[in-house]
Amino acid sequence: MAINSILIEIASYIRGYYYCQTSSHMNIIVKSDQVKMAMNDYFSGQSDVKLIVNNNYGQPENYPIEYFFRSKYDMPEIENFAINLCTGRIIDIGSGVGPHSLFLQRLGMDVTAIDNSPVMTSILLKQGIRKVICDNVFNFQCRGYDTAMLLMNGIGIVGTISMFQTFLKKMEEVIQHDGQLLFDSTDISYMYES
Repeated sequence: MAINSILIEIASYIRGYYYCQTSSHMNIIVKSDQVKMAMNDYFSGQSDVKLIVNNNYGQPENYPIEYFFRSKYDMPEIENFAINLCTGRIIDIGSGVGPHSLFLQRLGMDVTAIDNSPVMTSILLKQGIRKVICDNVFNFQCRGYDTAMLLMNGIGIVGTISMFQTFLKKMEEVIQHDGQLLFDSTDISYMYES
């Protein structure tokens, strides 16, 4: 995959605090791993799990945790569009709990889910996803994929615009020469305008 020039806007990253509300964790500021534990609680059947995002542009927001577990029919149009473009060997980078991987696997496609969280990869395996890697996208050594996808604003795992070039170099190793890189991003800069 030759990447000579790409013009792209990467969404601003909200550096907020996460609050987790369950019967056992009430209004506690938590870090990302604890958010993942809240997802695990939800996956394990606790229906009272809530995720509250305290951001720096407005009031705290209740983020429905079941959204992470949605079906293809509940996905936004852009994600459905990307899923329909997937071909060949597919790697779902930053897969989280794997709604995209799960759907593609059910279609009979060859999909590998990668996430750097042992909690997320455990959920992936419990859901029946057959190919799961627990690693950082910059560390894993897989090659020969036809499609790499980072959906649900997954490109945010790159972190900064300066790391984006490093990410593209890594994708040149991962994706076959005639392969494709699919990702979505949301421009949230309007939230910071006064």
